[in-house]
Amino acid sequence: MEQKLDLNDQNKVTVMLMQALWGAISPNFRLVALALSEPIWQLLFVLETECSADREEIEDVAGEFDALLLSLNKGSVKFNVQVIVSGEAISALDPSHWRTVFRRRES
Repeated sequence: MEQKLDLNDQNKVTVMLMQALWGAISPNFRLVALALSEPIWQLLFVLETECSADREEIEDVAGEFDALLLSLNKGSVKFNVQVIVSGEAISALDPSHWRTVFRRRES
């Protein structure tokens, strides 16, 4: 990416990820977060159990998110997708690094 994102562009990217998630979230999804760290952004998905259908949805989300980023006009954007399968408690993510886009209510 050629230049650092301002707050407005960071918010646009977050909304783009929310749009890409539309209809993809299943009850198995526990958390979706985004880190806009340079030079490679991170997309984090936490699933409760392994599920091939949810893995396919995550691939679709990544593809749609990539397509939506073209409208940002900020040059080449690279991101990695990390999927964690865990039923254990999720520790709080550092808000200076991560933007939580979805988090399931858990007791």
